[in-house]
Amino acid sequence: MLTAPHTEKDKFMPELAATAPLPADRIADLLFSLFLYVADADEGLTARDVQCLHGMIDDAHWCECAYLAPGLQNLRLRYGDLWKEYQKKTIARDLRTVTSNLNAVMQAPTSPQPGEIVTMLRIFVERLSKNASPVLVRLGLAATAPAKKRACMDVESLFARTLGEPRQTTTADAPISPGEMASEHVSPDSGKAGLSLWPAATLEYSHEFTWKRGRTAVRCVAVVQETHDVKTFVFQAVKPVVFAYKPGQFVTLELPIGVKTIRRSYTISSSPSRPHSISITVKRVPDGLVSNWLHDNMQEGFQFNLSGPNGDFTCFHAPAPKLLLIAAGSGITPLMSMMRWIADTSSPANIVFLNNIRSPADVIFAREFEQFEMRMGARLTAGIVPGSVAPGETWDGPVSHFSEDLMRQLAPDFMEREVFVCGPPGYMDLVRTTLERVGYPMDRYHQESFGAPPAQRPGLLAGATMPPAASAPATSPRVEADAPIPAFSPAPVTATADIVFSRSSKTLSATTEDFILDLADENGVEIASSCRAGNCGTCKVRLLEGRVEMDGQQALSEGDILDGYVLLCIGRAGSPRVVLDA
Repeated sequence: MLTAPHTEKDKFMPELAATAPLPADRIADLLFSLFLYVADADEGLTARDVQCLHGMIDDAHWCECAYLAPGLQNLRLRYGDLWKEYQKKTIARDLRTVTSNLNAVMQAPTSPQPGEIVTMLRIFVERLSKNASPVLVRLGLAATAPAKKRACMDVESLFARTLGEPRQTTTADAPISPGEMASEHVSPDSGKAGLSLWPAATLEYSHEFTWKRGRTAVRCVAVVQETHDVKTFVFQAVKPVVFAYKPGQFVTLELPIGVKTIRRSYTISSSPSRPHSISITVKRVPDGLVSNWLHDNMQEGFQFNLSGPNGDFTCFHAPAPKLLLIAAGSGITPLMSMMRWIADTSSPANIVFLNNIRSPADVIFAREFEQFEMRMGARLTAGIVPGSVAPGETWDGPVSHFSEDLMRQLAPDFMEREVFVCGPPGYMDLVRTTLERVGYPMDRYHQESFGAPPAQRPGLLAGATMPPAASAPATSPRVEADAPIPAFSPAPVTATADIVFSRSSKTLSATTEDFILDLADENGVEIASSCRAGNCGTCKVRLLEGRVEMDGQQALSEGDILDGYVLLCIGRAGSPRVVLDA
């Protein structure tokens, strides 16, 4: 039997199908599979990774290969659908999928020389693996995560094999230190202890019964009164699964408040070491829409949807023999998740926990701290310090606001410790400037954005005059405290606003509580969307006039915000008239 002669390409592409989609579709599939394999290598896809992909799709000047350019345009058009498939887990993010897609692109009849394609693909992968924000670069936190390093090595080996270059080292034979297996920011001493610090970080759950990302239905199974104005809400999945996340991450709740679905993001206060339920701990805030609704209405048996997990503020990637956890008020929630995880996994790490509170009546998790001290002994120093003590209150400990002296008193060796900080913006600014002043190595400093919703902080309200970069935190911001709903002067809280969709020639009336994407859906304005939680960026639209409030966006880069883009899924009118390029 006669067969067609084999070409040089055939040696490296044995599984090529006889028929395939158009080249642009093939290229888009290849780029998206490369993105997932590298960026989501450890189930840790971040908003910064998504921003990086958006940047390469929106500005294709980096790509000098005319053959790949139509694929970038195709990816832009199909991005929403591909993201939905990713969330449904119908797209595999493995090397086999990348290999198959690469083979299809290389074997297309119009394909140029392999070297031209691979050169651009290498640039694409390099940009995916080095996408840190200027803030992270300045802090020395821009190192590539170990999982991404291994994924990049796999992909580079595939590229080299495709071109017939000498064999590259792959993850199967690459020497990776024990510390790298769990960390991308390893402190100087952590390499000595290696896996003995964070052994649980290397464990994987079975995919079939695990929630690791996306939207899921949950049921409230317990409500715990922590203090006079703080409650913990415990949820389990309606369809039984275990919850896999990293200590310190957050979830977005979709709550039916009134006739609307309101979305708010809250830190997970529970630990992934107890994966059968997930908890949030919420302080009641005067005039706070969601916090008051949760305190008054959330009860056992109530069902709703949540999505996540998201967030980069976690000790999971920073194993260290010594840690200093610093929290103020409700900022304790992500640090308590880390504390619980460290204790439950029997880590030998030494912890100093400094918790500044308003008064003795505001101690959250007081009894649990006592249990930690009994379990961990000398490995834990817990300092709960109120700022004031009212007449009649009993308190036999120190009374102080945060200061260098207080920090030195509790952690005289703080220069040797990995530091994690969460609290109101002003509090974190004080901690950070204090550490910078005394010469602390800031590449070992981690902070979370906490406090008022983004609309109340300069630069996170689209249409504001101050550049977003001026107040950018070390990690991505998210709504934690459900602060009072801002009144947009001169309009009252429930004022109406005109939402103008310029391309669709529609003007709709809304209130300052309406999410613009919901309004568009109800009135036949077609807007591409997916996550509906501010994470994927599918619904980003340029703001032409007015202001838009966004409740904890994760997908827009600083450049996007400066260019006037907003996310409609979490965007609400912040002025009497809003004009959108949609």
